[in-house]
Amino acid sequence: MGVRDVAGWMFSRDYDLTLSSGGLHLGLTGGTEQPGRLMLQVGDDNPLFGKSSTPRWQWGRAVLVKSGNKFDVYQADAEEPEISLELPSKQAELPSIAEFFFGGRSDRQENWEGKLDEVAVFDRALKSSEIAELLK
Repeated sequence: MGVRDVAGWMFSRDYDLTLSSGGLHLGLTGGTEQPGRLMLQVGDDNPLFGKSSTPRWQWGRAVLVKSGNKFDVYQADAEEPEISLELPSKQAELPSIAEFFFGGRSDRQENWEGKLDEVAVFDRALKSSEIAELLK
């Protein structure tokens, strides 16, 4: 009933107006069979989906951590990642793309229809205690 499959993309790192093989994108599912789940897309591959869902019209919290070739996405008060992805060594270092997009994806598809609050970017991988503090 008029609900799109992707509620919106919260974060994207890629080239402007495109979806490249080296991009990184974090979003939330919409009117799918499993709405309100986090999703992580690397490059132009199909996204991976989180286990838990956030009810529609409710604020949620998410943390994306990149450490070497490993990506972890945490939600709310979770101690374990919702999504974990380890890239093969061939693909481990994504290109140095300097453009960050918040509230939408770099290709302007399925941009967030809502609000983001308290966005933070760190120049290192966070420790589990730091992640827990951010998700409180």
